Amino acid sequence: NKLKAIQAIMASYEDAGTTRPVDTINFQPNNINVALELIGLGPLYDLKEELHISLFLRLYWNDNRLTYDPKIIDQDHNHSIKSNDLLIDQLWHPDVYFPNSKEEFIHDNTVKNQVIKIDHLGNVYTSTRLTLVSRCEMNFRVFPFDGHWCRIIMRSFQFTNYEIQLNWLHHDDGNKESSS
Repeated sequence: NKLKAIQAIMASYEDAGTTRPVDTINFQPNNINVALELIGLGPLYDLKEELHISLFLRLYWNDNRLTYDPKIIDQDHNHSIKSNDLLIDQLWHPDVYFPNSKEEFIHDNTVKNQVIKIDHLGNVYTSTRLTLVSRCEMNFRVFPFDGHWCRIIMRSFQFTNYEIQLNWLHHDDGNKESSS
């Protein structure tokens, strides 16, 4: 059943992975909801001015080209397709990056730590486990009473704010699904 749904989506999906969904009626940017779940901090290297951060990057958006008949799959009335990174690579997804990061990598212990869920309304959810080596400016003028701010900055690499809009989610349960 899952394979049938994936085949139905891919058969109707034009320019797979190359074009972002466009609102041709209102010409609004794509709203990409973003949540970060912190897994671990550290180590912090004061001489290099860098902090290692492990996290889950969770992205939510709608792509109406990915809608499908929910009757194709019926897994306990949970009308969503779940897949690994193979499906992600075939579909358009936000090109989020961290401009203040010196290095970043997706964990791939046994398999790439990345998942995608698509419901029948075209709501897409991705979750990726990342480690960032973030640049952290440090000022020791009031040592030992100094404080440091290490910011995580996110942007789209290719698109402007008129094309996609990144919105912070204040609460993420890690399992957002639309109700059906």
